[in-house]
Amino acid sequence: MSQAVRRAACAVLPLAVVAALGACSGAGDDAATVTADVYSGRENPSWGLADDEAEAVVAAIDALGRAAEPPASPPTSLGFRGFTVDGLDPGSDDAFLVTTDAVLRLDPTGTVVEARTDGAGTAYSVLLESARDSLPGDVVDAVETGAAG
Repeated sequence: MSQAVRRAACAVLPLAVVAALGACSGAGDDAATVTADVYSGRENPSWGLADDEAEAVVAAIDALGRAAEPPASPPTSLGFRGFTVDGLDPGSDDAFLVTTDAVLRLDPTGTVVEARTDGAGTAYSVLLESARDSLPGDVVDAVETGAAG
């Protein structure tokens, strides 16, 4: 199947189907990468998600209800703004911004194209656990402090 046909097919499948089939990932080159958007004026820390972590994030997102009115733009405040996940949906170039209470799907220009409410913070919790395993303690503390404030 050509890359163009694969991307077109994957664009219409729910994330859970994409993850379960693995059909939309190439030869393992589409790994999900998380960036903790916590700093201003310096590089934000990033790490790769293990397959089981990516599957848990996808399951959490798929279980969420869509927000009635998506926000016009992602948060721009100082401090922790959320986890940005790239490569979660290999069928598109969209990223996901995961905050403590919502998941925003962003197109490549950063425009919010879909919003889901996550009152329980399920997707955020999966990523926070991954951060604890992947980042230095002071960075995790900055994320947790920013998320609580």
